Amino acid sequence: MTPSGVVTTFAGREGASGFADGRGAAARFDSPEGIAVDDRGYVYVADSANGRIRVISPEGVVTSLTPAYAFNWPDGVAVDNVGNVYVAEVTGHTVRVIRPNGAVSLVAGSAGVSGTADGIGAAARFGNIFSLTWNRATGELLVAESDRIRKITIDRATLQGTVATVAVPGNYVNAVTVDASGVLYAAVSTSVVLRVSGGVASIYAGSQYHLQGSNDGSLDAARFIFPSGIAAAPGGVLYVVDFGTTDVRKLAGGFVTTIAGTPVRYGSSGGTCDTTQFRYPTDTVVDSHGNVFVADQLVIAKITPACQVQVFAGSYDHYVSHDGTGVNAAFSSLGTLAIDANDNLYAVDANAIRKITPAGVVTTYAGVADQSGSANGNGINARFSSPFGIAVDASGNVFVADQNHVIRKITTSGDVSLVAGAVGQQGSSDGTAGAARFNVPAGMAFGADGTLYVADYMNDTIRKITMPDAVVSTLAGSPGQWGWTDGTGASALFDAPSDVVIGSDGRLYVSDGNHVIRQIVGNVVSTVAGRARQSGNVDGTGQIARFHTNGGLSADTQGNLYIADVAAYNVRRARLPGIDDVATASTTTPALHTTVQLGTAPATATSWQWSIVRRPSGSTAELSSSISRTPTFAPDVADVYTLMLRAEGAAGVRYSTIDVAPTDPCSPIASVVATLSGSSCVASGSTATVNVSGGGAVTYQWGWRSVSAGTITPLPGKTSSAYTIDAADFGAGSPAYLVATVTSECGVVTTSNEVPVSTGPSATISASSNVFANAADNYASVSAAGASATYAWSITNGTISAGQGTNRIVYTAGASGEVVLSVTVTDGCPTTSEVHVPVVPRPAGASMLYLVTPCRVFDSRNGAPLANHSIRTVAIGGSCGVPVDARSIAANITVVAPATTGWVSLFPDANNWPGTSTLNYRGGKTRAGNAIVSLNASGQLALKNEGSSVNVLIDVTGYFK
Repeated sequence: MTPSGVVTTFAGREGASGFADGRGAAARFDSPEGIAVDDRGYVYVADSANGRIRVISPEGVVTSLTPAYAFNWPDGVAVDNVGNVYVAEVTGHTVRVIRPNGAVSLVAGSAGVSGTADGIGAAARFGNIFSLTWNRATGELLVAESDRIRKITIDRATLQGTVATVAVPGNYVNAVTVDASGVLYAAVSTSVVLRVSGGVASIYAGSQYHLQGSNDGSLDAARFIFPSGIAAAPGGVLYVVDFGTTDVRKLAGGFVTTIAGTPVRYGSSGGTCDTTQFRYPTDTVVDSHGNVFVADQLVIAKITPACQVQVFAGSYDHYVSHDGTGVNAAFSSLGTLAIDANDNLYAVDANAIRKITPAGVVTTYAGVADQSGSANGNGINARFSSPFGIAVDASGNVFVADQNHVIRKITTSGDVSLVAGAVGQQGSSDGTAGAARFNVPAGMAFGADGTLYVADYMNDTIRKITMPDAVVSTLAGSPGQWGWTDGTGASALFDAPSDVVIGSDGRLYVSDGNHVIRQIVGNVVSTVAGRARQSGNVDGTGQIARFHTNGGLSADTQGNLYIADVAAYNVRRARLPGIDDVATASTTTPALHTTVQLGTAPATATSWQWSIVRRPSGSTAELSSSISRTPTFAPDVADVYTLMLRAEGAAGVRYSTIDVAPTDPCSPIASVVATLSGSSCVASGSTATVNVSGGGAVTYQWGWRSVSAGTITPLPGKTSSAYTIDAADFGAGSPAYLVATVTSECGVVTTSNEVPVSTGPSATISASSNVFANAADNYASVSAAGASATYAWSITNGTISAGQGTNRIVYTAGASGEVVLSVTVTDGCPTTSEVHVPVVPRPAGASMLYLVTPCRVFDSRNGAPLANHSIRTVAIGGSCGVPVDARSIAANITVVAPATTGWVSLFPDANNWPGTSTLNYRGGKTRAGNAIVSLNASGQLALKNEGSSVNVLIDVTGYFK
């Protein structure tokens, strides 16, 4: 960046990590961290993931000052005025120097040993060193280290250093600088810039309440998120790199201004998976509903299965821990997460363990956020030292990996005790409980058998603790040997593994500092995602994927892994290979002692292993089978049971669990009363309602009886407490008695009282299949109902000449089209029906009917039946005594046992269908009728069928000529 604020790429290429020397964009780096410039304009870079120190000439040519992995994650770099290059190793806890001749020697600290002791050379101890600064005025190194600022006085002859503590601000110090007057300034992770004078640190810029933001302004009004770099310039000017807002700020004349970069609005305050960018995601967990919770610096974000993101607990505006609900709670510095069987979350918050209920209520479970230590005790009386990992066992006990090199346990009553390791004593020894040693234990996970797996961060190993005796053994990796080799047991190598999780396939997965996800089966280690030493933010399968700084892992029961990629500000999801089978249950909230049917979905596995991994105290309930795909289970104590399924098939193995939480013993049904509002006529649409007292969560089934106290006919789909009666549900012409059958959650069946309803009389109209135009003396009738029944007829396209008010009328037809007859028969309840009768023209020109011996002129059974919508021409003239010049015929038309309702038309011209029926038919009934049909000039008639495929018979009885 030039003095005028112009930013250009000097070396390397954005988005392309790796290792390559070269000029400008041809060079490659992998996680470059610290940077320093000498008097000649050469730039020195701590290329962390490559374990090298790189040099960039003023012309932009990149070369390597040291061979590959000469340093253990170099982070800070500084150059003195004679060309000595000082290097801080984060995971090595040392400061080393590279002389101008290339020789490397120790300045201070002991490789692999952390601590806070001042002293000379190897006697001194460091924690995590984040940056180095050369103080030209005093010839000293300034060290930004964990929660303190140190200085190293260099012996110019030996280059050995004497370490002394300058100040302990109590916050994570990311970088330190010194101005011309010797005043120190520090960029710290709590969103402020500190001024250190006389060993006392005070806030120089930013909010005294540690409020976050990106706004410029006066020193006290300006806001930062994560100031990570700082440098002093002449004239009292400071430059600050804000990692959290991705900009560069200038502090001068009492004001803060942004000189480069556009502040990024990181944070999970709301949005979708595609639009949310997290601030500092360190870990994830998944609840029983598939929600993913993310520890995002100061908040816990919730990602729903629909990919909606929101703040679940905490606030970006507060940096001091306090209890509360949802956004009214606050965290100091969130680390890892764990979740229990009841979906309670547990979070590492600085030096405290916080508990968050499913309702978002946050309380301090153990320890105090701003007080470190190693004391056991109950709840907030216990002390932790920057705990790294957390896990919950099947009984609800919380286990904590403490950076005091121990594993601690918090019981459900809040009592804190030591499980394994010795406080403050790092090492790699296997053994039982206190005889074992760890070196910064990190993420943890429980296996299905209760074994606790631990990522031993600084030992570069994966340990396991067998309960209940806390027997510690090394599962994979070799203490003190870092790398990325796959292999078995000690032959496999890791680099600062930070977390472990058991996938739904039962295998152990490791978040490895090599930018990869490893898998352990037995003790065989393989790399399943990412490529060692190559960072990035690339989605893809296996080695195609790239991670920047993969941190916390979690897994759901659906075959997914979730990876918190801290430096990429995102949460990644990886699909595990294997079968899809997961555990299912007919119900997860049965009544006590009720049988639950277990199963799998889908059913692709070939073998199954069921087990009860959690049961309430006093329970003796067992599975009907442990190896069947569909065992049953009857809970006998009202509490939560966790059932685990191991499903195996050709595609692999998958573990899944399901919780069964029986309800309290259900109460008996005290009463079941059915009532009817409105008319009792079934056609009225009135509502019947059943009211139930007792029985817990009941189910309903409506039905009816044709006689009182008779057999109940269920009404399909009528399964709610209210039922709107429908005439189509009952038979016609008889009364009905509605009842509701109610089943309690205990399975007890009770039937309600009867509610009488009336179905109404039969009203099916009998009429001729067609009528001649303007013909009189046509008849229609319905079956006679009760003595007090009434009959109301109506007609369209005709007139009623006699019988109105009776069950039989006489009517005259209209000139064309169809006659529509309707009748409403009322006998207590009304029933209405309607019939359409086609009007056919009288035969044109016919003057005399000539009778013939009845003769079957057409029978489709001798060939193919008439299909739906089909037309067939039949030759009549010259057959059955009908002359070829006959104009019309008199015939009997029969439709034989049709499958469905329909009709046929007979007419003279196959190309001019009148659109009316000659004979209507009903499904399952043979129907016959008389008709007079005109013939065409060739002595033919046509038939058309509208309905199911049918057979038609035509019997001629005479003709007109």
